[in-house]
Amino acid sequence: MFNELARIIKPHKVMDVTYSMRDEAGILRSYTERRGIAASEKFLEKEHGLSDRDIRDVSYEFTGYDMEAGEWKIEVKAFRDGLTKDMELTENEVKVMNEESGYRLFIVENSWDKHPKVDVIDDVRSLVPEKKEKSVTLVSMSSETYYICNEDIWRAKTSRQRHSNIT
Repeated sequence: MFNELARIIKPHKVMDVTYSMRDEAGILRSYTERRGIAASEKFLEKEHGLSDRDIRDVSYEFTGYDMEAGEWKIEVKAFRDGLTKDMELTENEVKVMNEESGYRLFIVENSWDKHPKVDVIDDVRSLVPEKKEKSVTLVSMSSETYYICNEDIWRAKTSRQRHSNIT
């Protein structure tokens, strides 16, 4: 069908397509997060012997964490590469992190690679993220509270580091 349309519609001009890393629609960020969740699932299967039935993705339920694995509630923060990263947490994530028992933080570096690294923070309450405000423009101007945890702080709290194969 596409070949037939191509014969009928003859383009008058060739346009250049440029690629932007600004990611205004959040597509690259969403892909990075999905890869981080996949790496975390593989990590749980390999390191803790859990099966698909033991791990539940709740990232679309706005619970304040992304996965449930037994008694654990796991928030996944994923980075595309291994460059210096400060971690951003939402107000809801910080609230739930301080209220729920069994809360874990998985930080996935190089999430686009075949072998991303999964950092695990068991004692999330020892993190003291800095509270910030940012402007949000949707329909009207408003502000949103979020928290930043400096890379030096979260790396010091990391209890385990493993590589996870998600090919």
